[in-house]
Amino acid sequence: MEQELAPTVPPGLPSTLLDRRPDIRQAEQQLVANHALVAVAKAAFFPTISLTASTGFESSALLDLLKASNSTWLLAPAASLPIFNAGAIRAAVRIAEAQRQQALLAYQQTVQQAFREVADSLAGCRKLAELRTQQEGLVESLHQSVDVADLRYKGGVASYLEYLDSERQLLDAQLQLVQIRREELTNVVALYVSLGGGWQ
Repeated sequence: MEQELAPTVPPGLPSTLLDRRPDIRQAEQQLVANHALVAVAKAAFFPTISLTASTGFESSALLDLLKASNSTWLLAPAASLPIFNAGAIRAAVRIAEAQRQQALLAYQQTVQQAFREVADSLAGCRKLAELRTQQEGLVESLHQSVDVADLRYKGGVASYLEYLDSERQLLDAQLQLVQIRREELTNVVALYVSLGGGWQ
C-alpha cells in the first residue's frame, strides 16, 4: 500500500497558534512574575502601619509618621519604617526592573525564534513538495525507459545489461523519492512542533 503524502498546510494560519508553544508560555509567565516582583519591590517603600484607629479616625501611628519638619518625615519608630532602608529598597526596585527587562527581552527572543522555526518549516514544506514533484516526474520517465529497454532486449536490439542498467536507475530514483517523502513527513512533524501542536 502506498504511503499517503504529507498533509497540506491550510492557508491563512493565524500567528496566535504560537501561543500554545511551551517555550513561549514559559517566557510569558516569567515576564508576568518579574513584573509582579517590581510591584512588590516598589510596595516596600510604603510603611506598613494602620491608617485608622479602632474609632475609624486616623491612627496614632499615622500621626507619628506625618509629623513634618522641613518637608521630611520625622519618624517615631524610625528603625522599622522603610524610609531608613530607602537605598536598599531603591536597589531592590532597580534589580527587579532589570530582571523584568531581561524577561521581556527573553520573551521577545523566544517569539522571534518561534516565528523563525515556523518560517523554516513552511519553506521546507514548499521546497520538498517541489522536489517530490520533480522526482515523481523522473520516476515516471524512468518507468517508460525500463519499458523501452525491455522491448529492445526482447527484440534483440539491446543487451540484458542495458535493461538491468535502466532498472537500476529506476530503483535509485524510487529510493530517492521515498527519501524525499520521508523528509516531507519529518518536516511536517517539525512544523507541528513549531506551531505548538499543529494547526487544528
